Parts: sequence; structure tokens; C-alpha cells
Amino acid sequence: MHISRIQVRQFRNFEYLDIRLTENVVIVGENRVGKSNLLFAIRLVLDASLPDTARQLKMTDIWDGRDPNVEPRVEVHVDFTEFDGDPNLTALLTDYRLATDHTVSRLSYVLRKRVEVEGLPLSEADFEFRVYGRDDETVSVDAGVRRRICLALLPALRDAETDLAVWRTSPLRPLLDDAVSRIPRAELDAVGAEVNAATAKIGALAPIESLKTSLKARMSRLAGQAQDMQTTLGLTPTDPIRLFRSLRLLIDDGKRGIADASLGSANLALLTLRLEELEWLRRKNAQSFTLVCIEEPEAHLHPHLQRTVFRKLFDESRGQPLSLYLPRCHGSCRMAGVNPVE
Repeated sequence: MHISRIQVRQFRNFEYLDIRLTENVVIVGENRVGKSNLLFAIRLVLDASLPDTARQLKMTDIWDGRDPNVEPRVEVHVDFTEFDGDPNLTALLTDYRLATDHTVSRLSYVLRKRVEVEGLPLSEADFEFRVYGRDDETVSVDAGVRRRICLALLPALRDAETDLAVWRTSPLRPLLDDAVSRIPRAELDAVGAEVNAATAKIGALAPIESLKTSLKARMSRLAGQAQDMQTTLGLTPTDPIRLFRSLRLLIDDGKRGIADASLGSANLALLTLRLEELEWLRRKNAQSFTLVCIEEPEAHLHPHLQRTVFRKLFDESRGQPLSLYLPRCHGSCRMAGVNPVE
């Protein structure tokens, strides 16, 4: 399956955009031509992580070249095709097939005037949005569809180092949680006991013991007994589950952390883990199709590494329930045999 067509009306810098697409796409253009706006338009339809407050667009999101005497209306239509070979995708998309072409399913977003508002809308409160299918606003698209056919976005101004370091945002988190869940509790407890023994041995060294006692006493004096946090020094939390959550991605065979990597290496590590996370979700049958959008994929990557990475990405995604959208600025854009959309 892939997105075969995208239509955007009166959204930001687009008066009307209608493009036909293949399975994988490189989107090229100068700065400020609307590459990020196109991705956000797709997110309005597909992104399960996008809150309704973001889908309720502002007046400034409506194309400013419109006739002020005509009721404004933002529309985004995303067409899917070649999904009949997958039973899960067929079940998800059958209700949204077009009457004029049953091989195409259409999911749409619209921002329009509220039905109870008379005359032209004057403020953002006069508008409401709908996400629907089959060109029929009564055929709603719920969050369950967006979770099965989802969009994964790596933004242009991404902070790969922070995303990898913070447990809540790291793509390593679900992979580690899944791996730990398959380890017998007895083995977890045994590892925890060994770490506790090593921690106790280090903590018993006289200089470390003296520092630990001094810090604990000062904390107790500053905070008082009621707020005393019972601090100590250790290698890692001693609870077996928290112990495994302390695992982090290392480089140079474990000699350095990701914070010591170059920006390009950190971005490459983040992309690798995101793709592994998506593959894991497919194996768990949590997703049926994923659209991966990587803004400025060339950021921090040497041109030779760009070509190598993109070629492998496109080769591996062919025949898989995954499509790649890579918006980037003008340059060497004919990569991996994929023709760019300009």
C-alpha cells in the first residue's frame, strides 16, 4: 500500500495543491516553499500523536490570498491504493473506498465554518474540524484507524542526543521494556543482587564512604527530617526493572556515550532506533502501515553517507508496509533511484 495522491486546499501557503505519488518520495524545494506545511497537512489526517487542539487550526493557517467575501475552507485529502493484498489494511480502509474508484480509499480533513454560525466566520471560535473518509463527512475516521495507519515524524530541528538520553522519549524504551518482560524474574533478581554487591563494595571504600556520609548529613540539615530524601551514592538504581532501564546506547564498543558522538552519528542512531521501534510495532501487530516522514534528512550527514543511508532505506522499505517521505532543500536530490517531487 502507499499514498497515491494528496490534495490540499487553502492551507497556509497552498491555494490548491494536487500531487500524485509513488511508494517512496523525496520532496525537494527551496526554503519557505511549503515542504513542512505539506507534512503538517498530512499529519492533520494521519498523525495519532497530534492533539485536537493542533487540528483546530488558527485563522493564520488559512491561505491569506482567499477572497474575504467567500467562506474560507481548509481541506486535505489523502488517497491510499494497492491495499487489497493485506487483509488488515483492507478491513481498515474498505469503509473509505471512493464510489468512483473502489481501488482507492480516501481519508480527509476539513476546517470549515460551524453550522450554527450565520454569515462569514469572524474568529477561530466560528470554525470546527472533521476527519472523515469517502468524501462524506458523516463517515468519521476515529483514532483507532490513525493508530493502525500512522505517521511517524522526525522533525527538522530534532535534538537526537536529548531524545536518546531521556527515557520517556527514547525509541529504545519500548524495545528494552519488551526485552525485559521476556526475562524470568529469577534472572532479573540475580543480576540485581550482583549489581548491589558491586555497589556496596565501591561504597565501602573509605573516601567514597566519607563523601556519602557528608552529603547525606548536609541534605538532612538543609531539608529537615520530614523532607530528607535518604540520599546515597550508587552505580544505578537497585530495583531489577529500573536497573535494566538504566541501559543506554553506547558507541565505540561501550567506551563512550551517545553524548560524545557527532551530531550526524547521533541522528543516524536515532533514525536506526526509530525504524527498529516501528518494525517492533509491526511484529506486535500494533500497526498495519507506517508513513515515515524525515524533515531535512541530510542534516548533519556527509553527502556520501546521505546517499548510502537513503539508498538502504529505500531498498529495505520496498515491499514492506512502510513509506518514506524525505523533504529536503535543493541539492543532489536524485538519490537511490527515487525521483523527487518539486
